[in-house]
Amino acid sequence: MSQQAPAVVSKSRRATSQAALDTYHSLRFRLTLTVTVFLSVIILGFLMIQYREHRERTLREAERNLVNVGQLIGGSLEHAMLTQDHTELQNIMDSVARLNDVRFMVLLNRRSEIRFAPGSRDIGKRLDLADPGCQVCHRSGETTLGGTVNWLTNDGEAVLRNCTPIVNRPECYRCHSPQTPINGALITDFSMAETNEHLNLELRYNLLGGLGIVLIVAIIMNLLLDRMVLRRLDQLMGTVRDFGIGNLSLRVPARGTDEISRLDAAFNDMARSLEVKEQETGRLYRELQQKEVARAQLLQQIIQVQEEERKRIARDLHDDFAQTLTALTIGLETVLQALPDSMAVLGRQLSRVQELTMTTLGQTHRWIQDLRPRVLDDLGLVPAIR
Repeated sequence: MSQQAPAVVSKSRRATSQAALDTYHSLRFRLTLTVTVFLSVIILGFLMIQYREHRERTLREAERNLVNVGQLIGGSLEHAMLTQDHTELQNIMDSVARLNDVRFMVLLNRRSEIRFAPGSRDIGKRLDLADPGCQVCHRSGETTLGGTVNWLTNDGEAVLRNCTPIVNRPECYRCHSPQTPINGALITDFSMAETNEHLNLELRYNLLGGLGIVLIVAIIMNLLLDRMVLRRLDQLMGTVRDFGIGNLSLRVPARGTDEISRLDAAFNDMARSLEVKEQETGRLYRELQQKEVARAQLLQQIIQVQEEERKRIARDLHDDFAQTLTALTIGLETVLQALPDSMAVLGRQLSRVQELTMTTLGQTHRWIQDLRPRVLDDLGLVPAIR
């Protein structure tokens, strides 16, 4: 029992491997795999292009919104700066800094010194333009004002920076020289984490939706393929298999004018032709069998006639010729005994005739034995051979 169990397991594994191999080489698997890969590539490419365009559009919209927000904040700060109301300035900075997306916010003067910041942090600190955070707007000695810049922090966080210049207006000439076009800048960093998370979530949903579409299309294609192609091919294959083992009356229902219907019609034509030829072959074979039986009967009759003729000739030789020779031999023996000594010459001649007669009688008996051995009639074939 313990020796049979591994053999059963090995046989089951071979059967499973063979079934998996047959599935891999099946037409259904190949068509499904081809269509699935083709649709996946198309849908994935379409989703990536759509995601890229949507991301670029979202970033452009965020940049425009950030510019508007910067201008709005600058307008809110304008009155407080003109009235030298530092408390209002600080309150505005603190209120804006409490927004969820605001990561960093400072109001700088012309010397890059921090004049106002949320929570009054680092007031009076001068920013180093060589700092990586400052190089975002000051690459190669150029300064980006009135626009937005995308950059990554040291922590890898995506940030959108807006630099809104504080333009020197006539109302500002009381504290600032008229020759100075810009009095400072409002720098605001907005975190793009929520926007990127939203975009990534949307991308995941789109990928899942695309995967669902591919799955649905694969299922529908399998159903259509099974109904329109594979089921008909299986029916044709089963008919061909049964036709091959001798059931020549089978036919495949040919419906429509597509390629499989034409294949069915061609098989039916071939089957009808083979059936007609099989019937003709059967008829010829039956005729040949009948002729073979007639030939055997005729041959048996010929052999029987030959045997009867041999038997008759042997009987005639025995009853007529052999008995005549026997009587002749006996008569010559009688004459020789009655012949006087004075006729010795005649006696010698008669003796030679008697010897010749006996020789002829022996040859006749051999002929009779060759033509029809009596042992066949007395004992039969097998005992006669023995």
